[in-house]
This record gives sequence, structure tokens and C-alpha cells, in this order.
Amino acid sequence: MKTNYSLLFYLKKPKHYTSGPVPIYLRLTVAGKRAETAAGREIDPARWNSKTGRGSGSKENTKTLNAYLDTLLAKVQQAHQSLISSGKAITAENLRNAFGGKAEKQCLLMEVPLLPAAQHILSRYQDHPQYENTGLLLPVLSNQKMNAYLKEIADLCGIPFHPPPPPMLFLH
Repeated sequence: MKTNYSLLFYLKKPKHYTSGPVPIYLRLTVAGKRAETAAGREIDPARWNSKTGRGSGSKENTKTLNAYLDTLLAKVQQAHQSLISSGKAITAENLRNAFGGKAEKQCLLMEVPLLPAAQHILSRYQDHPQYENTGLLLPVLSNQKMNAYLKEIADLCGIPFHPPPPPMLFLH
């Protein structure tokens, strides 16, 4: 399924704007629905051509900005192609997320082998009401909580959770 989209670069002035550079935004429109994201660059409004969606002038920094905007355009086109090839719905939000590198959260169930002693302990609680109601004997933890527990265990075991960076070598 091929769905067309439109892309527009525009300036978005802050509420209390007086003067100076203004952030450039990128607007994606698919089937009338919009999604916006910051382009990560700024320009003086006097040097912006709103019809072309590019900086005007021949200075080096304007040429660099326009090349950057062309790169963003190419990345959006690539994201559009990847959505088409993966068969995902092409919406303004999906296109922005694919372009911005935001991945969908994935739910992945894993089987973890247990030692016989752990299996014996868990087998004692097979008739527990929590297991009968939810089918889960142990709580399902969030990544944040799991990381906190791992840090705590690492501290108790004397394992640095974040290893120190390698030593720097200085050559003379």
C-alpha cells in the first residue's frame, strides 16, 4: 500500500520572539494528519524563503543549512520506503517516528532455564491464588525496576555496574 506524504520546512517563532534566529521545524502530512519535529537548526527569518522552505543567499552557512535540510528530506524518503517495505501503516506519526529513529516497543517473552532448587521452590506455590488468577507466579518488573535491582545486586557483590573507562594513553 503506497500512501503519499508531504513535507514542509518552516520557521516556528517562540511566543515572546523579538529578534534573532528562529528554530526550523519539519512538518509531515499524511492523509490530512500532521506530525511535526524540530529540524535541529536555526536561521534568521530575514534569510528564510518560506516558498522554497530553504535558506536564501549564497553564504557558506546558508549552503550548509540547505544541504542539511536536503539530508533530512532524504532521511524522510528512506523512512517512507522502509515503512512501505515493512508493510506498516503509513501515518504521519509512524513516518516521524521512523525518521526520528524511535522504534516501537516490542514485547518479547523469554524462557529462562532454572536450577532444580529454584524449580522446587516455585513448584510449592503452584496453588497460590496469584498464580491461579494471573498465570504468573513472580511479578513482572519494568526495565527501570529491574535495572535498579541489578545495580543493587552488583553493589552487594562488589561488581561495578558501569565499568570505568579504559585508561588514556598519552604519547609524547
